This record gives sequence, C-alpha cells and structure tokens, in this order.
Amino acid sequence: MPAMTPLHRLPRVVIVAVAVVVLFGSIWWFFVRTPSVPANIIPVSGRIEGDESLVAARISARVRSIAVREGDTVVKGQVLAVLDDAQVRARRAQARAALARAHAQTHASQLEISILRQQLKQRQLATGQARLDTNGRIAQAEAQLDSANASLALAQAQADAAAWQLKARRAQLAQSRIAVRQARLESEGRVQQAREDLASTQATAAQADARFQQARTDDARYHQLLANDEVSQRDAEHFHTTAIAARAEQVAAHRQVEAARGVLTAARALLSNPSVRKLGVSAAASQVEQARQEFLAAQAVVSEARGRRAQARATLTSTQAVLTNPAVRASQVRSVEHRIAQAQADLSAARATAQEARARVEESEADMRELRVLAPFNGTIATRVAEPGEVVGPGSIIVTLIDMHRLYLRAFVPEGEIGRVKLGAGAHVFLDSAPRTPLEAYVSRVDPKAAFTPENTYFRNERVKQVVGIKLLLKGGFGYAKPGMPADGEVLTGGAWPGQEPWR
Repeated sequence: MPAMTPLHRLPRVVIVAVAVVVLFGSIWWFFVRTPSVPANIIPVSGRIEGDESLVAARISARVRSIAVREGDTVVKGQVLAVLDDAQVRARRAQARAALARAHAQTHASQLEISILRQQLKQRQLATGQARLDTNGRIAQAEAQLDSANASLALAQAQADAAAWQLKARRAQLAQSRIAVRQARLESEGRVQQAREDLASTQATAAQADARFQQARTDDARYHQLLANDEVSQRDAEHFHTTAIAARAEQVAAHRQVEAARGVLTAARALLSNPSVRKLGVSAAASQVEQARQEFLAAQAVVSEARGRRAQARATLTSTQAVLTNPAVRASQVRSVEHRIAQAQADLSAARATAQEARARVEESEADMRELRVLAPFNGTIATRVAEPGEVVGPGSIIVTLIDMHRLYLRAFVPEGEIGRVKLGAGAHVFLDSAPRTPLEAYVSRVDPKAAFTPENTYFRNERVKQVVGIKLLLKGGFGYAKPGMPADGEVLTGGAWPGQEPWR
C-alpha cells in the first residue's frame, strides 16, 4: 500500500487554482448572481413624480408683489401673489353707479305706473259719468302733471349727478397737471445735478492736465540731465514713469468729463421731451370731455322732462273743454292704457338693467377677491413664472405648486403581468440614497391603455415592448423623496410580504 502524500507536499499550482476557484465562486454568489424574485412580487423602476398645480390669475392685472420663491413651503390659503386693484376698483365703482341708476329708473317707472293706473281708473269712471266727473278729470290732469314733475325731478337728479362727475373729472385733470409740473421739476433737478457733476469732472480734468504738464516738464528735464550724465538712469526712468501715469490720469479725467456731458445732454433732452409735459393730461382731458358730454345729455333729458311737464299743463287746461265729448274721453282711456303698457315695458327694462348691473357688481366683487392669489393646498413652490410689474392675463401662470406629501413612483409594468396588479395593492419604493430601506406605498392608478416603453430607454429592443403605466403613491418618506429622483419599487400581487428580501 503506497504511502499518502502529505498536504504540504501537494503541488503549489493546485493549491493556487483551488484558492482562485473559491474566490471567484464567492464573488459570483454574493455580488453577481441575480437572486430569484418571489412569485407574488413584481419589481419595477421609474422616477419620483408629483402632480403640479398651475396657480394662475383669473383676471387681467399687473402683478404688485409675489410673496414666495422656488422651494418655499406654503399652506392652504396663504397669499402667494397680490395683483394691482386700480382697474378692478374703477369697474366696481362704475357697476355700483349703474346699479344706482337702474334702481332710480325702476322706482320712477313704478311711480309712473301707479299714477297712470290712478289716471286710468279715474278716466274709466269718467266714461260713465259724463257730467259728474269734472273734478275727477281735473284731478287726473293734476296727477299727470305730478308725474311729469316727478320725471323732471328724476331727470334733474341725474343731471346733478352728471355735473358732480364732471367736477370730479376736472379735479383729476388738475391732479394730472400737477403731476406734469412735478415731472418737470424732477427733470430740472436732474439737469442741475448733471451740471454740477460736469463742473466737478472738469475741475478734476484741469488738475490732471496740470499734473501731466508738470510731469512732462520733469521728464524732459531729467532726460536732458541723463544725457549729460548728471543724474542716474533710475531717476530718469522714475520721472518718465511718473509722466506716463499722469498722462493716463489725464485721459481718464477727460473721459469722465465726456461722460458727464452725455448725462447732461440726456437730462436736457428729457426736460425738453413733450411727453413729460403731456404725461397723463391727454387721458384726463378726454375723461373730462366724456363727462361733459354726459352732462349735456342729462341736461337734454331735463329739457325733455320740462317739455312733458308743459304738455301736462296744457292737457290740464284742455281737459275741461273736452269733458262732454264721449269719443274724446274713450280716446283718453286708450291713451292712458297705452302709456301704462309703455311704462310697464320701461319697468321691465329697468329691472333687467338693474339685474345686469347687480351681476356686474357681484362680478367686480369676485374680481376683487381674485386680486389675492392664494395657495389651493399645502405644498412647495416648484417654479416662479411671473415677477412683480408684469401684466398677466386670465389663466396666466404665476407659480407652480407641488404637494410634497402626495409623491408617487411613476413606473411601467409589462403588459403580460398587469393583470396581477390591483388598485390599492401594497407596494414598496426604494430610493437610490437608501436602497435597503423600503418606503411604504400602494397602487393608486393603473393606466387604462397599454403603451410602448418610454423613449428614454436606451435599447431599441426594450422600447418596442408593450407596457402599462402605474403610480405607487407614497405613504411616508416625505422630505427624502423628491420629484425627479430615480427609484425602484416592488408591487405585492397577493399574500404577505416575505420575512426577508434576499432578492434585492
């Protein structure tokens, strides 16, 4: 029986080979080998996303201020931006004035209908009492005269309101002219300041000229002394350098003089600009002219009301002459009925006008509330689109807002496995910063249609596969997960989560 070979006498190559095999096997087992995923788990990959809210203005206005910037955390109802309210206030005042006029017209029409109905009743009674209604006809004519007086009073009130508006427009014109004078004074102040700056720079330039002349004289003198070997080369170079620096200082001083002259020229041009003198005056003058036209129209209405009053007086005078004529009395009844119908039509029109004016007032009040742009929910400002001073229109985006507590992993599942994914199913999300720490989530959405793999996939064979998009809404990890971060996930299709995760 042959003797056994001791271990230390084995060939060294065999020992090294065994060691290498063991090493590579360990590396493959622990680092290269892909663990098997449990059957009730579907692994996915994607990016963290959040639903953005485009916070926009509902009306057209100029942005007065914006209280937030990118990255700021806001709460629901917090003021994000404030819009200028000048135009909205003007529209509200106009709507309220129109509503007041509509109410006045409604009241006048109701009063006229009441008077006309009284007149109609009196005329109907007078038809059967041809000889006994003289006093009633006179009272009827007097009521008509009273109605005309009421119409005249209403027209006069409207004329007074137009006169007050004309006075207010003239006051605005005076304020505009004061603003023009203020602009003129500011322009003159800038011209005076530019003159003082020019004088200062000219004085500095004169000093620089003097220093350069002195330095040039010293340079020439020392150059001559150097030629006669009376001074050293170093002294001569020092004065030559001094002359060069004085020349540069002289050039810079003269450039400052030219710049100051340019500023003075610009200030004088602004002072002589006709737009400075006419700032705002044209607009105020046109408003004054419009108010004057409205006042003239109101005076025309007053003149018309006075004519109706004169006609009512004439009717009162002629009533006694036609009392005994039945045809005339019947015609008068029909005339009153026609006037009642016309007054009722005017009343309906006045009520419609009042309703329209009330709607405009409510609209202006709603616009006033929309001047303060509020946060619709708690979130974080993603982008700030508008800036103070910009004019935004209806629907113009001011900021974009993201709810950082409603983030989700947007991922895609192969079409063949989407049937295993249910809404509300449990899920885990793993961030690259903490690949071993699962974040609790659940399936909040499954796309209704399949699509091809997104275009950002690098391999063509992967892009042509049919997949279905899903959303894994996070239950935690707020503050760590941020939109745009790549992440992995896993969806539980049934049963319970395994006790350990050897496949990750």
